[in-house]
Amino acid sequence: MTEEKENIVNFKIKIIHEENIELGIMANSLLSFQKLMDSFISKEHGITQSKIFLEKVETGSDIYSLVFETAGEVLPIIAPIQALNEFIELIISFKNIKSKSIEEIEENPHFTKYNANNLKNIFAPVTINQNTFFINHKGEELLRINSDEAELIYENANYICEKKEIEYQKIHENALITMYKTTNKIDNKTKHKAKCDALSPYAVDVSFSDEKIAEEVLKNPYGFNFLVDLEYYKNDKNKIILYRIFNIKDKISLE
Repeated sequence: MTEEKENIVNFKIKIIHEENIELGIMANSLLSFQKLMDSFISKEHGITQSKIFLEKVETGSDIYSLVFETAGEVLPIIAPIQALNEFIELIISFKNIKSKSIEEIEENPHFTKYNANNLKNIFAPVTINQNTFFINHKGEELLRINSDEAELIYENANYICEKKEIEYQKIHENALITMYKTTNKIDNKTKHKAKCDALSPYAVDVSFSDEKIAEEVLKNPYGFNFLVDLEYYKNDKNKIILYRIFNIKDKISLE
């Protein structure tokens, strides 16, 4: 086997399928793979000269032997195999989107409509007839996605596309809020709620722009009403689903 050059990595995309895959769907899948990987590496590492070449198509199941190449001068920044592994982590991250909070999704720079649309195209051939998608390197399996997992990624990607279109954010200054059914615990898993009668009659999930603001509110959440500046987010039914407090102006004692 020919040794790889430092600025390239040879890998294979393999799809096991029982029925024929439409040519346009498969071609779009490979093109979207290239576009997404190029965009990801560019944003993560500032590398804009990467390319993916089709070396050959092997017999049997659909096996596409590909070559990912970067310019030689970027090697001190990142090796191609590391870039490929990071890209695979991006793909895997789309399997777990719905377990994340709205804020986590909003703040993750990879959960974008562009990435989601490309992933939908990449896995379109895999959602058909129990197909399976592999990425292999030197005989090692780096990624395996079966049809159920591909369907999950497709659904989550679709969720991101719809979410980016239907949710919107507005700023409301001088909002008077009351904390509701909360604790003074500060971590990423604990959910907090607040009521702001000027915006909604219901208690709504609330987050904080930084830990200092969270500590100020949660050290005595029921002892005060809080005059704050906040962002609020609505869904497609025009319902407020999140307050995000970014400034505390005053605390009004309830005693």
